Amino acid sequence: MESDAVPSVEMPIVRLDRFIIPRNAYAEFLGRLKDIHALLHVQPGLKHDILFERPVTADSVHLISMVEWENQAASAAAKTVVESYCIANNFDRDETIDRLKIIADIGIYSVSQG
Repeated sequence: MESDAVPSVEMPIVRLDRFIIPRNAYAEFLGRLKDIHALLHVQPGLKHDILFERPVTADSVHLISMVEWENQAASAAAKTVVESYCIANNFDRDETIDRLKIIADIGIYSVSQG
């Protein structure tokens, strides 16, 4: 008997983080971000990892981090690894963003079906 059910297809997951960073905080924040991205590079399921930047004003930089995972499971596993890293290294992302006066927009996206 044949089934009319559509097979489940795992969709890629993209984490897109946008930051407006004061120039005096840029080196500290970028250093921490690069450490975390180096950790991501050894995680299974990573498809793409790209950092984009451009000046916003003389005093700030716009940084975009785009990380694409093969599927939700790979994304979730990497999140757990990063959380463990942050705990082990006494790094609190939200505290750092507040302290450095960074404007952040952090989001998880999937491929649009539209």
